[in-house]
Amino acid sequence: MNKYYLNEVLSLMPRLLSLLDRRPFSSTRGSFDKSYWHFKTSDFSNAAAQMGMETLARVWNIDDSSNPYYKNENILNLTKCSLLYTVSIQHNDGSYDEWYYNERGWAGPTGYVLQSVCKTYQIIKDHLSEKEKSIVIDSIKRSCLHLDRRDEKNILANHIAVTIMSLTSSYEILQSPQLKDSIIKWWKFFQDYSFDEGWSLEYDGIDFGYNFASISFLSRTLDSIHLEGLEDYIYKSFNFLQYFFYPDGTFGGSLGSRNTEHLYPFAIEFWKEKLDIASRIDSLLKNKKIKLIPPSTQDDHYIMYRTNDYLEAYELHASKKQETSYLLPFEKEGHWTKEFKESGIIINKGVSSYFLSNLKKGGAFYYFNLNNSELNRKDSGLIGNLNGKLLTSSYSSNDWKATYHEKSFSTENRLEKVDNKLFNPLTSSIFKIVVMFLGSSTFLSYKLKSIIRSLLIVGRNPEKNIHYRREITIQKDNIKVVDSLKGKASGNIMIEDDFTLRYVPQSQYFTEQKLSSSPKFHYKNKNNDFYLEREFEL
Repeated sequence: MNKYYLNEVLSLMPRLLSLLDRRPFSSTRGSFDKSYWHFKTSDFSNAAAQMGMETLARVWNIDDSSNPYYKNENILNLTKCSLLYTVSIQHNDGSYDEWYYNERGWAGPTGYVLQSVCKTYQIIKDHLSEKEKSIVIDSIKRSCLHLDRRDEKNILANHIAVTIMSLTSSYEILQSPQLKDSIIKWWKFFQDYSFDEGWSLEYDGIDFGYNFASISFLSRTLDSIHLEGLEDYIYKSFNFLQYFFYPDGTFGGSLGSRNTEHLYPFAIEFWKEKLDIASRIDSLLKNKKIKLIPPSTQDDHYIMYRTNDYLEAYELHASKKQETSYLLPFEKEGHWTKEFKESGIIINKGVSSYFLSNLKKGGAFYYFNLNNSELNRKDSGLIGNLNGKLLTSSYSSNDWKATYHEKSFSTENRLEKVDNKLFNPLTSSIFKIVVMFLGSSTFLSYKLKSIIRSLLIVGRNPEKNIHYRREITIQKDNIKVVDSLKGKASGNIMIEDDFTLRYVPQSQYFTEQKLSSSPKFHYKNKNNDFYLEREFEL
């Protein structure tokens, strides 16, 4: 499987290098943001794209017969140009911009970019002049200061993990005692948002892809610094996340707060020698029974995020471990029901079925047939045009009133209004003027970003007049799902579909399993309560 990771990245190198400004004497030589330097559809260079420099450095350094980029002088020079261009677009406060000018982001993108600056520097430092080294070291110090004194209003645990990872990589270079204290401080902060079940908070609940990301980021610190309780947390995380590897080869998805489905191979390679769960996941990956969402599926903005994880997974060169006898939960014999009340997850393993639901996301569920390893039903919740508004039950929140009884579960709350805010020429111009002036202050830029997140991502807009309830009953031979709406409403309602509404950059990727989606529509007449009952054969 290790060679697969390398081959995946090598196949992407022409695409990656095509995004890079390679023109001699160009003022933007070294920029990976082609929308800026070439298409000129952007008015600033996206710093997150600069993580491509680490991909170049790693590929330049990998001695493999299939790698034509190994020790290539042109690749080395482009890597140096990209590294120096990256630090040139850094703000004076040590931050970087990703989504808009004067964003001055925290872990995203400053933590990510700092990680790539450190790793690129470590690989090619012997080929940098003393002046160039000094420039890069100064840049690393300023980014560390920015990360240490800032955080975000909305909790994204994977961003805290990114900060810990990038500060650790900086510590390897700077060896600063103050930096070590900062890393320990952020680890304690991360623990404040971690739960005994083995997951950490992503906005308002569990998200499986980003929880795996946190494992991957935190694992990179273990060889450099001791963080008390870190290994225990990772063990618990693997124990929890194993339930969300599905019989059809997919992972995570719309049961989570951010709907992500991607895995981080580095974490699997790092832990497969120590944890039977990781070893089993690795075995299923090798046999193509788990389907990755590879960098080649992702857009230009995100291939840089993923290629480095793939290359680090390859570079581990973990020894070949004997096939483990361990089985993932859906593979095990027996009939059982498990509750994770902190996250709102319930799981039922039948003789020939695997059912999972998140009561803190409106009872969204997956229902798998173990006889053919197929997804029989996937229900992200209810969505519909009711009373002229787009309303849904598909949102993650602790406000859901979930009840747990033996084999009987329910959740209820109001429906939520869905807003799809878009720019037009006028609002785009106003936004750019605002960020140009307010963003010149680091403090005000963070206030502005908090407002943007509230408007686009985490803001709540409940519909007061329509109440929704979902009941799930697990019986000996079937699972019964009952939906009911109370309130005066008319419109078109859709259920039994796979949809995601929250804005999450690393989501909305197409997989073959989505071809089988077959939503059902129901028409609601005014003043009549909506009631739907479904029974699934086990």
